[in-house]
Amino acid sequence: MTLRGNRVHVPNMTHTQLFECCLRLGCATQISVPLLDNPLQCRGFAELERKLQHLPWKKWILNEKLSFQVQVSCQKSRLYHTTAITERIKRVLSTVSSPADEGPVVALQAQLHRDHLQLYLNARSFPLHQRGYRLETGKAPLREDLAYAMLWSAGLHSFDAVLDPFCGSGTLVLEAAAMVNGLPPGRLHDAPFYGTFLQNDKLWATLKEKRDPCRPVHVAGSDRDAGVIESAQANAVRAGVDDLVTLQQGAFSSHPWLSSDLRPRNLLWISNLPFGKRTTTSRRSGRVPALLPLYQKIVQHIHETTCRAVLLTDNQSLLRRCGILNEKELFHFSHGGIPVSVVRVHS
Repeated sequence: MTLRGNRVHVPNMTHTQLFECCLRLGCATQISVPLLDNPLQCRGFAELERKLQHLPWKKWILNEKLSFQVQVSCQKSRLYHTTAITERIKRVLSTVSSPADEGPVVALQAQLHRDHLQLYLNARSFPLHQRGYRLETGKAPLREDLAYAMLWSAGLHSFDAVLDPFCGSGTLVLEAAAMVNGLPPGRLHDAPFYGTFLQNDKLWATLKEKRDPCRPVHVAGSDRDAGVIESAQANAVRAGVDDLVTLQQGAFSSHPWLSSDLRPRNLLWISNLPFGKRTTTSRRSGRVPALLPLYQKIVQHIHETTCRAVLLTDNQSLLRRCGILNEKELFHFSHGGIPVSVVRVHS
């Protein structure tokens, strides 16, 4: 296994292992298979099109009516006009399969590096973080793969209960419910690599029947917005976890699990806190962030419940200002163009 840029290359993977990755990887953006043993040297458009025509497309593409999605990238090559390269690839593909009016799309990636072309066949024509259940969202939805990464880095399986009192449309709690109950991320989709030599519906169905080991973990979420709770409940039904998660409408401080009498043992509080434009400085004061009162209440409840919390925020200094002393950044990324961090805190 080697890391090259933003790709992880795994050689000699079996068909079963490939499908296991498509089914179970929760943070992958895409899974691709290289089609060429040796990249093609292409220094001109005529040479490119001629070599594309001699490739065994009918061995790779098995359906005579398919639509194609082609993504091209060029680096340090004489051919750098991605639109022109895309046109030539699609022109060759039109001789292999005629466009379909509807149905799945075959996605290809073409990477031209130092005048050498490699073609990749994508597992799906859409990013893998689109699980298929989140058709309704709130104002600031968190991508499913980022929610999965937060839960994994938090050590989800070591807790007895998980709570998101700012759950919105439910991404964090629905991913948590699926993870602790052994439901793989790709379970809601049909077999990958549709219409190609890698499609295998029987193998996919067999793998989906297997269920990962699980342990009893209670999962709950709440939000003050009744509308997004309805969206979360609808998403939970589509995700197949509606009987595995408890959702309710109300202010975060009113959730019964934050009461000392009803608080579960070994509780994980995990939330995507408000950030971005919602954390701009208050107009009444040039020095007090608008969300300071909310953050103060959050920190107060973390201290009172003595729970472990994993929070997504764009303002770690605001947490410290509110009294968080034990803080560790787990990872950071850009969310909607805003630098954010996932931090683990406890009282």
